[in-house]
Amino acid sequence: MRIRKILLLGAVCAGIAVAASAESRKAEINEFNDPIYEISAGYIPDSGFGSRERNESAVLEIGADWNIAFYRPSAGSEIEIGLKFSERTFFGKTWLSLPDQVAAIAVDLEWVAGYSGDKFFKLGFEPGIYSDLEDISGKSMFVPVSLSFGKKFRSDFSGEIGLQVRPQFDRQLIPLVGIDWAITDKVEFELAFPESRFDWYFGDGWNVNMCFMWDNVSYRLEGDTHDRGLITFEEMRYSGGIGRRIASDLHIGVDVGRIAGRKVEFENAGGLERSIDVEDALFGRIFIAGPY
Repeated sequence: MRIRKILLLGAVCAGIAVAASAESRKAEINEFNDPIYEISAGYIPDSGFGSRERNESAVLEIGADWNIAFYRPSAGSEIEIGLKFSERTFFGKTWLSLPDQVAAIAVDLEWVAGYSGDKFFKLGFEPGIYSDLEDISGKSMFVPVSLSFGKKFRSDFSGEIGLQVRPQFDRQLIPLVGIDWAITDKVEFELAFPESRFDWYFGDGWNVNMCFMWDNVSYRLEGDTHDRGLITFEEMRYSGGIGRRIASDLHIGVDVGRIAGRKVEFENAGGLERSIDVEDALFGRIFIAGPY
């Protein structure tokens, strides 16, 4: 039943994106462009939830991003419309009564103005459903909003600062700050929060990367027997990976790394503990992406 739900959600997302994306996104091609789609599968082995014995769970993660449309309505501005899907399936029995699956399905809307000059700002919305898949309701609809301002110091070096506001999430304010440096036409370094990244492209379509990412996301537990309201996962990921563009429209790769600082928090304790530390663990991820 779990796998059937994953495949059904993935098929719905894919159908929407493939129908809309092929003709609508027009952009200059370079190594650092985002792909129109990326589909990934990751796995975290059994790790302890809290200090009690026989209290472990593995996690299967499925993700899919599609850039459905790209518009330039006027000189110096652009609009991107995308679709994001992420899902976590838990394998194991814990005293926390974890849901079998949680997922986020959201539309990603971003407007950038002033990108042709040395100053720009971005306005983004990610309305979507963030929920336990067993019980989805209108209360599962969240609308994170982000606003940031940036400056291009040179054609290859820029900085950005902003804030994401997330009503109904456990953590409602997330700072956005960073610098982006295209060191060469094959090497890019982004030092930022919540995600920093280094990419190097070489040879016949090969690339390697290193990445740090802090993540905090909440899901509505509408049918929870303990009436806990929200479940929130927080973690830090350190990873490295290698990939290859095997065709103009297909990139494949693998990332491996470690997850630290893991926590599970509930809005209400519901007779259980409200905040639980989770054991650090290794993780792996494979992905396919393209076209660029």
